[in-house]
Amino acid sequence: MRSANVQNTSVKDNQTRTFSTTESVTQSSNHPSWIVGLINNLSISQKIAWGYTVALGAAVIGTVAGFMLGDYYQQQAIIQKQEKWQEIQLIRSLNSVLLELQAHQGKILVFTDLKHWQAERIHVIQNSAELQQIWAELTDYVNQHPNKKNIEFFRKLSKYPHSI
Repeated sequence: MRSANVQNTSVKDNQTRTFSTTESVTQSSNHPSWIVGLINNLSISQKIAWGYTVALGAAVIGTVAGFMLGDYYQQQAIIQKQEKWQEIQLIRSLNSVLLELQAHQGKILVFTDLKHWQAERIHVIQNSAELQQIWAELTDYVNQHPNKKNIEFFRKLSKYPHSI
């Protein structure tokens, strides 16, 4: 954009055009003329004040937008962290119950006296019930959070409990 204000004389520019007195010329302007007229009517101090206002407004809007965007992504990260924590807890519980069940199954084969054998049998039944409960929770979790990793992990894991 090129502006030239000419006062009291006629002036030739580089392209040999002549402008008359008190004429404002704007070449290749993409701005509406009312904005240019409004800006031209402002004093220098008003233009500076408006410049600072626009800059401060842009900074405030950018800061607020940045905080809002940051808060959104932080909430998403918290949700993902909680989901992964729940997944880890379910897998640890499953692992713990499976280890206990295997230990009690091994002991059942060793005991020859009926009292110890019945106690181990009760432990096996209790652990089996706990295993079924954790398995149901894990199944619900995978169904509520379907993604490729969960489904693949669950498919591999689902082969194991049927062999117990």
